[in-house]
Amino acid sequence: MCKEFVASTEGTALLAALYIVDYMRKQDNVAAKSTFYDVLIELEHAIRRDMFIVEQIKYTTKESKEGKKSMEATRAEAFRIHCAAKVFAFQLLGDVVADDEKVVSYASKKQESIDEALNAWEKASIKIKEPMADIEHCWVAKQEKQQCGSLYETAAVFDEQPNKTFALLLPSITAKLPMLPMQEGELQYVLPGKSGMLLLDSAPPSEGWMISKRLLVQARKSKLSKDDEQALLGLLNESLVSRLGVSPQQLSELATHNPEVCASVLLKLPSGSAGAFIQFLLKGNIPEENMQTILLRASSVLQQVNVRTFISTMIHKLRERGELSTGAESVKNFALSLHQLVMKAAKENREIFIADAFRPDLEQLFQSSSNPEVKNRWEDMKR
Repeated sequence: MCKEFVASTEGTALLAALYIVDYMRKQDNVAAKSTFYDVLIELEHAIRRDMFIVEQIKYTTKESKEGKKSMEATRAEAFRIHCAAKVFAFQLLGDVVADDEKVVSYASKKQESIDEALNAWEKASIKIKEPMADIEHCWVAKQEKQQCGSLYETAAVFDEQPNKTFALLLPSITAKLPMLPMQEGELQYVLPGKSGMLLLDSAPPSEGWMISKRLLVQARKSKLSKDDEQALLGLLNESLVSRLGVSPQQLSELATHNPEVCASVLLKLPSGSAGAFIQFLLKGNIPEENMQTILLRASSVLQQVNVRTFISTMIHKLRERGELSTGAESVKNFALSLHQLVMKAAKENREIFIADAFRPDLEQLFQSSSNPEVKNRWEDMKR
């Protein structure tokens, strides 16, 4: 139906049909995606045909002057409608058509405003390349499916001559639309059929990024000097942090040698990812003092599962070492860290609290300590 509207130059009907197909496309309908791309192909052909016919009328038609003007006006109107439909299609792909916008407003646009809109989309083509690639993929898949269906007859002919060697090659389907303009930051592969679309930030790395990368590598191997640590912490607060990547193993190495830096990196991550990384660190072999430093510095991204793991892990370690009934320094450090988390950090992060299941074990641990400060901190936490 859309193709028929393209041929008949029914402007309003064409735009309305495009709107319906786009609604189905957004519902992840594969057929609608393929149809949308088909319509774009038809529009591109129609626009080129309109331009050719206008030139043909201007230079080759033997009609009278008035007849030529009439024919040129008719074809110019068809060209305007097809261009308006192309703009509307781009607007739909870019998801910038408001719910209260009327189709007739696009159908009645003048050629000048249509040209301006097309130029604007050419400069901002990156906004529609992802949905364009999606509908192009569906169109190619449909064409390949149809082409593969026609191979049965050819294969049957080959079976009649089994003594001959045949190579049945299926030519790859390629998209029919002209490629959208390349934007800064895009890469074009030598074998585009072997890869998908990829967008990279092509801006050269800054000096700060190079310094921070060097310091991070160094921080994973040994303790940084105070000056280097402060320099790295300052650099991690800049926008260049978006160019850095981390893995659990790298964070584990940072936590072992430079817990302050590790905590700063964790604070740059989304809370969900940070919680998963912290859980990995808690189950690793990070020194207790370093782990507690990280938890206190990165308390704003802690999740309840992190707090539970921290408490249960510490109780288990202290029991294994036989330090439950002593005034060991590790018990004191544990009490002080837990006190800061529960009494201070919990005010900004509701995920931080002591689950009831741990209270009996903590009561036994802290009350059996010979250190009065440990007992006082526990009394504060119980309130």
